[in-house]
Amino acid sequence: MTEFEMEPDFANYVYVSTLDKMGFKLTKKNTSCNLDNSFFDNIDPIRFVESKVGHGKEEVLDKNIRSSKIIKNIDVQIKSSYGCWGSDLNPKRIKPISHSLECNFSYNIDLIKYEKGDHFNEFHYDTFKKGHVATVLIFPPYNTIMGGTGFQGGDLIFKLGEKTFTLNTSTFSEKDYTVVIFSDILHKCEPIISGIRYVFKTTISSEMPKILSDDMKFRAVRILNAGFYCLYIFISLSLFDFPYILFL
Repeated sequence: MTEFEMEPDFANYVYVSTLDKMGFKLTKKNTSCNLDNSFFDNIDPIRFVESKVGHGKEEVLDKNIRSSKIIKNIDVQIKSSYGCWGSDLNPKRIKPISHSLECNFSYNIDLIKYEKGDHFNEFHYDTFKKGHVATVLIFPPYNTIMGGTGFQGGDLIFKLGEKTFTLNTSTFSEKDYTVVIFSDILHKCEPIISGIRYVFKTTISSEMPKILSDDMKFRAVRILNAGFYCLYIFISLSLFDFPYILFL
């Protein structure tokens, strides 16, 4: 399986594929070394701290809502499969933003650890802070780099109006499966039943306040061009002291 079939109502809000299909790979920072068992074995458990949940402008610890542990800005990176140094990362390979405004990956990647009973059990949005467009979750293949132990539970539940869609992440066993969650859909994580789930988390952001359709981008460009042209005509006429303004 290389790409999940999403229900039509959810296809523009959630995108699921594999890193290699998207043209990316996950490596240790500043190297081309792929992650393997030793990466996880060598993580000092003391580096994990309790995950917090956003509350207004602050982050607070509330294990009734969110129970997991996190290492922020861990030493891994997303690299392009097509460039020697990964300099050509291109979020446009992600279908829902393939025709949108320019977006960029964050180079800060967190590692979240879910153990038995851990969850994020309250539907929430990933708010549009600092140009946030989407949250990117990368699930390492447990059957090749994590001893094949796997986990059960931890389904991702998405909600649009009265409709819900369930994504069973415990089936992500062979490749680096990636879930891109756009900021305007409610979602939550069901409790882990057994085992341990690791997930890398980063973001995609844009300098614009929201993603525009191609039609809206075309209109915006026309409006800007027309505005500059009218200003040019006005200044030109003013220089000749014309008693009227030409409207186009």
